[in-house]
Amino acid sequence: MAEIKVNLPEELERKFRKTAKNIYGQDQQSLDKAAREAFEKWLSEAEALPRQRTASINEALRINEKLQRNAPKGWDSAKVIRYWRDRRR
Repeated sequence: MAEIKVNLPEELERKFRKTAKNIYGQDQQSLDKAAREAFEKWLSEAEALPRQRTASINEALRINEKLQRNAPKGWDSAKVIRYWRDRRR
């Protein structure tokens, strides 16, 4: 098995030890079991993020396409831009 050394704030470390012992008992491996479970949970959540982001981007694209429409006939975008630029001055 591999070993990972992790630096934690004292309060987090104290809570982690206490909770691990409450769940897994006074066993010497209670911290190992709790840490392994925490790593596995974090990894499964982290691996799901790219799928969630892709789904969010796809949804945004669908909404954008739904809202898109063609400009009315005779629309002069340069004229509108000029109007707003002049208005700022």
